[in-house]
Amino acid sequence: MKALVIGDPLLSSERLETAVKKIMGDVEVARVDWKPASDEEFWFLRSEVEKKGPSAGRPPKEIFDHVGDVELIITHHTPINAEIVAAAKKCRIIGACRAGVENVDVATASKQGIAVFHTMGRNAHAVSDYAIGLMLAEMRNI
Repeated sequence: MKALVIGDPLLSSERLETAVKKIMGDVEVARVDWKPASDEEFWFLRSEVEKKGPSAGRPPKEIFDHVGDVELIITHHTPINAEIVAAAKKCRIIGACRAGVENVDVATASKQGIAVFHTMGRNAHAVSDYAIGLMLAEMRNI
C-alpha cells in the first residue's frame, strides 16, 4: 500500500509517517509539508478553511507529485480540495487527524468512492483536565 502524509506547522509529516508505519506496518509513505510563509499566514489560512471549506486554502503543489498513485491520504489541517481529490485516482481513504473534516472536500471524495474519517475525541483528555481545573478554581474562588 502507498500512503501520502501531509504535515503542517502543528503536526509534521515526519510524525504522521511514524504513526502510519506503526499502525500499518509495511507501507510506502510519501511526505509533504504545508508550510505557509509565516505563522500568521498559517493561522489565517487555517481560519479561512474552517469558515469557507477546503477551497479557501492553498495546499502545497508537491501534493500532486504523489497523490495520483496513493491509496491513503493522511492530513492534519492542510486543505484537501476538489482538485486534489480528483487527482487521487487510486485513493480509497482520506484521514484527518483532527476532530472535524472542514479541510477535506468530503462531497467530492464521496462521489469518487473515497471514505473520509476524522479523529473525534483526540483532545478529550486535555479538555477533561481543563474542566477539572476550572471546577477546582471555582470552588476555591481563584
